[in-house]
Amino acid sequence: MKVILLISCILLCSNVLYGQKEYLKEIDSLNRELLNAHDTVRLKILDQLVRKNFSTNRNAEMYHCLDRMQELSNNLGDKKGLFKANFYQGMIAFNIEWQPSKALKHLYRALKIGEKYKINDPKTYSSIYNNLGLIYKNLEQFDSAGYCYQKVIHINENNGLEKNNVVTYLNMARMQHSIGNVSLNLKYARKCLDLALKEGDELSQYIGYKTLAESLTNIRSLHAARNYATKALDLCLKVYGEDHSNMATTVQILFKIEIFSGNYEKALLYAKQAERILVKIYGKIHPKLSGAFLFVGKCHQGLNQYDSAEYYFQRSLKCTKTIQEKSNATRLLSLESLGLCYLSTNNPEQAEDYFNRALQVEGAHAELKSKLYGVIAKYFAETSQLLKSLEYYQLAISAGVNVSNTVTYKDPSVAMLSSTSLGLSLMQEKAGVHEKLYSESGDDEHLIKAAKEYQICDSIINTFRNNYQNTKDILQYNQATVKVYSGGVRVSKRLYDLFGDRKYKEMIFGFAEKAKSNLLYRSISLQNALRYSFLPDSVLNYEETLKGQITYYLSKISANQGNDSIRQNYEEKLFTVERSHERFLKNIEALFPRYYKLKYLNDFLTLQETQKRLGENVIVEYVLTDETIYVILIKNNQSHIIEVEKPDQLDQWVENLRSSILSKEYQQYQDVAHKLYKSLFEPLLSYLEKEDHIIIVPDGKLWYLNFDLLLKSEGTGKPFYALDYLINDYTISYANSANHLFINDDLHTITRSSSKCLAFSYSSDSTTMSSLDFLVLRDFKHDLPGTREEIKSISKIFPGKYYFGSLASEANFKRESQHYSILHLALHGEVSDTDPLYSKLKFSPADNDSTEDGYLNIYEIYNMNLNSELAVLSACNTGYGKLEKGEGLMSLGRAFQYAGVNSLLLSNWGVPDEVAPTLMYDFYRYLKQGMKKSEALRNAKLNYLKSAGIHKSAPFYWGSFVVIGDTSPIEIEGGAFNYWIYFALIISVFASILALSVQYSKY
Repeated sequence: MKVILLISCILLCSNVLYGQKEYLKEIDSLNRELLNAHDTVRLKILDQLVRKNFSTNRNAEMYHCLDRMQELSNNLGDKKGLFKANFYQGMIAFNIEWQPSKALKHLYRALKIGEKYKINDPKTYSSIYNNLGLIYKNLEQFDSAGYCYQKVIHINENNGLEKNNVVTYLNMARMQHSIGNVSLNLKYARKCLDLALKEGDELSQYIGYKTLAESLTNIRSLHAARNYATKALDLCLKVYGEDHSNMATTVQILFKIEIFSGNYEKALLYAKQAERILVKIYGKIHPKLSGAFLFVGKCHQGLNQYDSAEYYFQRSLKCTKTIQEKSNATRLLSLESLGLCYLSTNNPEQAEDYFNRALQVEGAHAELKSKLYGVIAKYFAETSQLLKSLEYYQLAISAGVNVSNTVTYKDPSVAMLSSTSLGLSLMQEKAGVHEKLYSESGDDEHLIKAAKEYQICDSIINTFRNNYQNTKDILQYNQATVKVYSGGVRVSKRLYDLFGDRKYKEMIFGFAEKAKSNLLYRSISLQNALRYSFLPDSVLNYEETLKGQITYYLSKISANQGNDSIRQNYEEKLFTVERSHERFLKNIEALFPRYYKLKYLNDFLTLQETQKRLGENVIVEYVLTDETIYVILIKNNQSHIIEVEKPDQLDQWVENLRSSILSKEYQQYQDVAHKLYKSLFEPLLSYLEKEDHIIIVPDGKLWYLNFDLLLKSEGTGKPFYALDYLINDYTISYANSANHLFINDDLHTITRSSSKCLAFSYSSDSTTMSSLDFLVLRDFKHDLPGTREEIKSISKIFPGKYYFGSLASEANFKRESQHYSILHLALHGEVSDTDPLYSKLKFSPADNDSTEDGYLNIYEIYNMNLNSELAVLSACNTGYGKLEKGEGLMSLGRAFQYAGVNSLLLSNWGVPDEVAPTLMYDFYRYLKQGMKKSEALRNAKLNYLKSAGIHKSAPFYWGSFVVIGDTSPIEIEGGAFNYWIYFALIISVFASILALSVQYSKY
């Protein structure tokens, strides 16, 4: 592996060096031509040399050629030469010398010469206005910058120079970021990449990928940003070589991504690489180095290396002193960073001094000023100077949306706050200050303001979520919203206790629901929109093609983890097709209104609306905060909010319960199962009745807990089968959220598959066995060990198709699965802790199957379209997976929900092969009798306990299975009894015909 990597690096560096050498050869060739050239020819060669030396950072040679060009133009009276010389002087004054005033003087002089002498050179005019836009943007004169960029676009479009607008869109995106407008920043970044890909050359594509990487980094869409930035870096190396300033700026994007991801060591490598490049180009003290030193300092600060951090921040500050203009964003950042550094080393006096100096910096753009005020506000909050903290949070929010601080403060609109990346964090922290002020003063106005601020945060979150397409980024963003929703629940509960107003109870429920499995809810809404918005077949087929390609490339990436070059090739192809899928979804939003409505207008149900749909079920929804457990208990005619102190050891108890079950540790199990009962369930008893059908909505580590195994008493000395389990009193199932239970209720066009069962039994041998329909399999005479015994028992109850042996293959499942209401998979399950996408179910090995590998991965399930009422995943750990904060477990079962399955029966640990057939037989038997799914499972478990005996009655054997989702009964289509009636009728008919024929023969 290392050898391959080394060879790849050598070849890449060789290509870069080769490209640089070719460029230098061109410059040498031009210098030789210059020796023999005269007058206008000489002027044209000097023109080319200025540009090429500028592009290769050969500054001394560039200045020399420019002086000669200026002198020759004057001597010849060549107005176009003077026009271009002034343009170059302006460009150099801005990009290299960082003297904006000097740059403006030369650029406007160039425009004056061009206008006076009617010089026809649209390419240079475009470049002049582009540089003017850059200067005005850096001087915070955004209206002037916007005017110049629009001039550039107009010139380019009217002169066949559209390709140059790639750079213009880059600059417009950056300007919108400086203003703090997130949506326009993303809009121009996407325009930039779309145009770049259309143009197709490597330079344009580099600019496009880099621009979108910057924009996605700004909104913390880090996984997608990393993909785009990596592609930009590869292209930059090809186009410019490893020591170019563009290489430094691209590396700095990757630095920011790693900083925001908390990977400070990796970020430090990128920051030092950028520093090395820029020092080589500009020397040790230069305005362009201030940012590089700042970035290195940030890494050391993140690694708690404060001496090194202070050293680099001071170097950054020293470089900013060489900048002539008063407007100096980097100076502000350097001073702010030094202030934070001194705070970290318990030196608040010096910290305040640097913060005050930072506030004196003129002309810093909105986001920087907003961030600085926010840093100071947080410092005052942490030092209990709450009113002062509140004042600075208000300054931070006002600065972020460009509202004057002189007017009386008023919270900006959600639209304004959503346009800045800091709006959410500032508003959430401000709400926290109001909570603290309420705790100190008892003034309920602070609590009311905090509730309003959390509601504003919720609206911002809804806006932001629509900007994300990448699943990993949505998961990461969900984690950032947990504080908002737990804070919202906490404040709303206090207000409800104070005033008893139902609106606060509704707010508690709303905040709790939005904190749960939001990505899954959005994903199911998206799939429903695709299925039930009457899209043309051609559109659906195209979407299926794209999803198929995504699945294929993911499988190839998984299969080539040990081969970097092949894996990277497939990652690049995956990247391209995922982007095509994103564009496809955006396009159909505009073209098909019903799709848009189904995707976006599925508002969360209120508490009252949920009660109307609940029937006889009881929802028990948990919300865990740092100190408190909130329980929302909902019946169709009443609801209660119960507040319980959260035990410090709660998470550990949940882990201990699982480990004691798996190890069959009797005493430990009894102890912890009772503690969990006392903390989580006993406080609810006065609101419940025995035999209630309870739907648990877990939160955090509670997803790992099987509630029906909790014990109402401890230390009884009874055997496992006689313990006082919660299952004895209640029917329990689970849901991702209350809203998930009803997500399909309003889809009147939905039609489920026929109520038959499709079952697969894993077998490791390759004996070819036919798929057997219900009539044949129910009379099968051979003993079927393990999973085959399981599906044999089910076949006696439910009609359908049952696969075992070599025909229980992945390919057969994919072909048949859309047509059955019940899917039963008695297979092996494998959970990936590192990447849930690669958790899988193992089918039987198939003969001569070159298309499937026998493993059904989560990423494959995500891209399937299932239409089943129930999926029974009778394999190990199908309900177990990585816990994502704010989203729940990333399990195999979750993937089936995403693909369209309404309810699930899952296992939370390994399923004993000798027990599963008994449990499954009883489950289906009770299901056929018309019981709810959760009720059928409960009765199957209780039946097992009655007959298990002392050695097989531990919860390990029977307690793994849970029902998630819709618990309603399944209508059976033509049961076993009906088949025998039809068989008997046929025999009777044949007997009658035979009797008649015998009788006729006598005549």
